[in-house]
Amino acid sequence: MKKRFFIILICLLIVPVITFARTIPQMTGPVVDEAKFLSQATNQKISHFLKSFQAQSGNQVQLLTINSLEGDSLEDFSIRVVNSWKLGHADKDNGVLFLIAKKERKMRIEVGQGL
Repeated sequence: MKKRFFIILICLLIVPVITFARTIPQMTGPVVDEAKFLSQATNQKISHFLKSFQAQSGNQVQLLTINSLEGDSLEDFSIRVVNSWKLGHADKDNGVLFLIAKKERKMRIEVGQGL
């Protein structure tokens, strides 16, 4: 009986998290400006800089702006993005995500352990 209660409790806690988790945007380049913070010229300048930086250092830096976390925690969402986008080289773990959430007025930098 206790085992059945425990399983039901776990399902009740996990299902809402899975159901309401914010979708991860597609990585289309070094800058994904979903929140439209940047002008096109600024977006291009930052993209060019980040591509040059990656070519020189081998480290991948990605900028993501979003309108809202839609109920997700900043930490959980940023980790899900890094895992989904597979930033950096797998053997070096040298990727960086700079995330800005407009509505929540929060930002976070996720840094791979190789850096």
